[in-house]
Amino acid sequence: VLTEINHYVMSPADRYYLTDSRMDAYKKALDAVFAHEEEVRLSDSYDDNLAVLGYLQQSPYTFVVSDYTFTPDHTGMYFEYAYPAEECTEMFELIDQEYLTLINETITPDMTELEKVLAIHKYFAQRISYDYDWLDELNMSDDQYLFPDIVIYQALTTNKGVCHTYT
Repeated sequence: VLTEINHYVMSPADRYYLTDSRMDAYKKALDAVFAHEEEVRLSDSYDDNLAVLGYLQQSPYTFVVSDYTFTPDHTGMYFEYAYPAEECTEMFELIDQEYLTLINETITPDMTELEKVLAIHKYFAQRISYDYDWLDELNMSDDQYLFPDIVIYQALTTNKGVCHTYT
């Protein structure tokens, strides 16, 4: 039985391109988000820090960050949050609990990697329905495509989403 989520897990393809120093900076930045810190020191390499930002933006946990800005010397980042710290913590806890439930109820030790992926896909396909209400309210009058909250939190709390939610 899994009791804790590893927040740093990423696809093998993504991990392949993250050097150890970039991975360390990624972990430091993600930990800063979990702690609701407004600033984090990363590395002296702007290229490494750009890569870290890219991976941060792919994390299912960084939806709480409304804006990322590099420090003037590009060795760190400032975070602006969309939610207060306490609310972020509650959302992270809900996501982790949902992940643990999903994994412990869906995955068995005898499954192959492919079977695990298919089981997780099936779980979400059965649980999350398409958000037709959002589609009905879509406003394209300003030639802007308005995205709904496409984060996993939204899907786990409403059981609704759109194409982007599934990805």
